[in-house]
Amino acid sequence: MKTLERIVNTIIECGYDIQPYDEHDLIKVGYLLENGLYTDINEILEGDILEDTELYHCNTFEELAELFVEDGLLGVIPDNLINYIDYKSIGIDLSYDGYDIYELDSDTYILRHI
Repeated sequence: MKTLERIVNTIIECGYDIQPYDEHDLIKVGYLLENGLYTDINEILEGDILEDTELYHCNTFEELAELFVEDGLLGVIPDNLINYIDYKSIGIDLSYDGYDIYELDSDTYILRHI
């Protein structure tokens, strides 16, 4: 089982101070290592890799699509058209655009490494 505690222990075992990293950083580290995007924790922590990894606390790609619309990432959508948005289809497109679902400590996140 993937746990945040295990990620923290891995970072400490590699000689890093855990203080500079917030929970989102730790989740990103776990995702990058466990999905084989990186094998060297030093490379992750000493570079810009954490900044190049997007993290969203969403359970599904459809929820991520809703978040993107709410945040205006898909542009300004007039109120009279908002009910016609197909979040499921947008979510499917996002799933093909490098976004991955990652479960940790019974929570679900969606991440993408740029």
